Amino acid sequence: MAEHRTAWQTALDAALVLLFLAAVATPAALLARTDNPAEQEQREFRLPARFPAPPTDLQTVRDWPRGFEEWYSDRFALRSWLLRAHNWLKLILFHSSPDPLVEPGGDGFLLNTNSHALEDVRGTAPLSAELLQTWVDALEDRRRWCEARGIHYAVVWAPSGTQIYPEAIPSRLYPLAGPTRLDQLCAALREQAPELDWLDLREPLLAERARNPDEPLYRKLDPHWNARGALVAYEAILDDLQHSFPSLQPRPPSDFTLREGGLETSDWGHRLYLEDLLSEPRLLCQPRFATRARVTSKQSEVLEVSELSDPSLPSAIVFHDSYGGPLRPLLREHFRRVEFHWRTDFVASLVERAQPELVLSILSEPNLFTSRPAVWPGDEQERLAGQFARSEEPLLTLPLTQVDERLLFTRGVSFEPVARDEGAGLLLHSDGVGYVILPEFALPPGRVALLHLQLRLQRAGTVEADFCTADDELYSRYAYSRTATLPVQAGPNDLYLKLHVPDLRGNLRFRVPNATLVLFSAIEVRAVPPGDG
Repeated sequence: MAEHRTAWQTALDAALVLLFLAAVATPAALLARTDNPAEQEQREFRLPARFPAPPTDLQTVRDWPRGFEEWYSDRFALRSWLLRAHNWLKLILFHSSPDPLVEPGGDGFLLNTNSHALEDVRGTAPLSAELLQTWVDALEDRRRWCEARGIHYAVVWAPSGTQIYPEAIPSRLYPLAGPTRLDQLCAALREQAPELDWLDLREPLLAERARNPDEPLYRKLDPHWNARGALVAYEAILDDLQHSFPSLQPRPPSDFTLREGGLETSDWGHRLYLEDLLSEPRLLCQPRFATRARVTSKQSEVLEVSELSDPSLPSAIVFHDSYGGPLRPLLREHFRRVEFHWRTDFVASLVERAQPELVLSILSEPNLFTSRPAVWPGDEQERLAGQFARSEEPLLTLPLTQVDERLLFTRGVSFEPVARDEGAGLLLHSDGVGYVILPEFALPPGRVALLHLQLRLQRAGTVEADFCTADDELYSRYAYSRTATLPVQAGPNDLYLKLHVPDLRGNLRFRVPNATLVLFSAIEVRAVPPGDG
């Protein structure tokens, strides 16, 4: 009996040892099977932290534990499962936000909180008087510049979903404090820009909702309109443009079939690891007629050119943001040639090259936070040179005959001071997309920055200057919608760039094109009055 008990105890001890070893080894085994970094980047819009390099001095010894903690936080065992459970508990069970950039709204809506969306809904982040006037003056400048070239300019504003579905606004945001930024701009345009062709899509969208309250116009898990909302916008845009182009007759709704095409998961569904729960029906719009337009050129989603053999129709360039994407297949059937550019600024060089009869900007409401109309087409070089010469408020001077210690160069940019027959300066070369970051300067109140650039390029291209603004910590950084673009010629260039950004702050950043030699001879910045002053 004792021997039998001893054998049983031995087996039990062995089982306990094996269980202990399995418990110890399981985290390491699970760690070796962490999520794919590419998948994690796609879900969370960031790369996982890298394993920290071995410390080489006292400071790196102090920083190493924090780097290891960041690396481990992106790879610990069962990370994706635990994140899913955490997000499910907060969002689905307790109806609270698992991420500071998203908030559950009413009636099943999921609201983005970036781009100051909730502040705009409440009316607690209005446009400053300077920024409001900048938007009005910029749109008027585009109209005048186009008109001088026989081109019609029109701008369309797409509202956020909460403007059409106020029940989506979380109850905690009530009472609303005041008008939105779009309310401000529309009121200013009515008063100050009677000749500008502009359209606020809130009226037709609200009218359609009143006619068909059970047919959604916007997606609930995404801030964009669905196919039905895009169809309403399409009809309203062409109705407006008919005053200038009678041939732009929108097709009636009966010419299209709207049907559900399975489920689509929102970006937040992937980001929160809840794609099976955060999905909604995908609405498809299919024409009942034979389409005629032919896409002749396409570069990803950035550029699309289509043509149609009908001389009675006008030609156009359309600048748009993400709200304009669903409108492309609808609008292209009404122009003999149309270029769609996925960008929110107005690029005069593109318009001059294409010589369209119409330039159309389709901008969504969040652009009044994220974008600035920094470069105006009416800013001719000769006039800017005169403003620069008259200014007695220098902000920054960089002769660049030698390396200025205040300049910062990002990885991939090589540089050296040179003296050549064609001039002296700083020779820059990039093996990728690199940047030269200028020293920070303080912009006086009531002024904007005017830059004078002397540079030489191997081949024609563009100078792109990224800028920051003083909105707050969220947007005091570089963003794709805060870039000023100026065309440059091969050889020497003596350029002026006026940044119509009254809340400019931080460091300007110039992009160095890939495999292009750029010789910067001088950079100078002066303060000048805003607008046409």
